Amino acid sequence: MASVELGRSEAKTGNITTQLPSGEVTHLSESDTSGSLGIGYQLNHALTLEVSYLELGDGDVTLTDQSITPTQSHNSVANISPVLADGFTLGVRYQLWQQEHISTSVSLGLITWEGDITSTYQA
Repeated sequence: MASVELGRSEAKTGNITTQLPSGEVTHLSESDTSGSLGIGYQLNHALTLEVSYLELGDGDVTLTDQSITPTQSHNSVANISPVLADGFTLGVRYQLWQQEHISTSVSLGLITWEGDITSTYQA
């Protein structure tokens, strides 16, 4: 069994302007299109093992402040940037009920993920 999924991901950043030492946020993108590609193996009529790669997209923030150093700017970006990660998932799905083409199932899984933050300072 193979799966391809497309969706929307969002990072909750809260009120990030209160987290800044100074300056202001001129641009914030905390959501993006996400995608997943996976495979599964059905052990029996109710139990399926699944593994997939999950890409949640990219988020970004632009700050303006003339009074901080490049190091302070990079630290601010690292602290408040929305992180939409990517990684691998491992899961198990148990089908509770099925009637013709309709079913109900419960899933449990793990994700190992990585988030990269890139900061560029323009004086």
